[in-house]
Amino acid sequence: MVRMRTRSRCRAALALCAWLLIARGSAVAAEPLRPEAVPVDLVLRAHLLSGVTMRVMTREVTRIWASAGVAVTLRQNELQVPIDGRFVRLLFLESTRCPDQGVQPVVGQFRADERRILVSMCAATRAARRGLAQRHESPELLPIALGYVLGRIVAHELGHALLGAAHAADGLMRATFAPAVLTDPRSHHFGLHDDDTARLSAPMPAARVAVRTAHP
Repeated sequence: MVRMRTRSRCRAALALCAWLLIARGSAVAAEPLRPEAVPVDLVLRAHLLSGVTMRVMTREVTRIWASAGVAVTLRQNELQVPIDGRFVRLLFLESTRCPDQGVQPVVGQFRADERRILVSMCAATRAARRGLAQRHESPELLPIALGYVLGRIVAHELGHALLGAAHAADGLMRATFAPAVLTDPRSHHFGLHDDDTARLSAPMPAARVAVRTAHP
């Protein structure tokens, strides 16, 4: 029994190392920010994410939007946002109850009236577990897989904040994603179309992105 557990842990450790190497390679391949990069802040107050999940999520959000010329920075509160800086609030909904297995849960949504991205941790965790199972990966990789799910969902919802409610046929702004795609470190399904990138040069509506200004 002890030997079996040791072997299982060794396999999980090797799988974890492989995922980290793949993720590092993906990060290196990310396109550099253009000089005219648009700065946008995500304000995330309290959260219960592990260090690994938080790092993977942050890297994935910044990587996806960097290729479109948007510099995303995570802040702990709105006071850290530069004066006249544009920001979107991010909230992770912690819940002990998930929808029934037959119900397709909504992982993320953007509420324009609140200028806030809401993410269901229950639905995100379920998607991460399913993605690992579909790709025949070890359950020990859940913290990393969850980071990819959260990073890509947050990047998608940030797209609604910057571009509006419309979805695309494919790419980052498509309406749905398979769990196996969300958890695949090598997935290339999260890019923006050229027409979406062009729209980023237009002024961002105040109804969708808040602007922090100095108090008189």
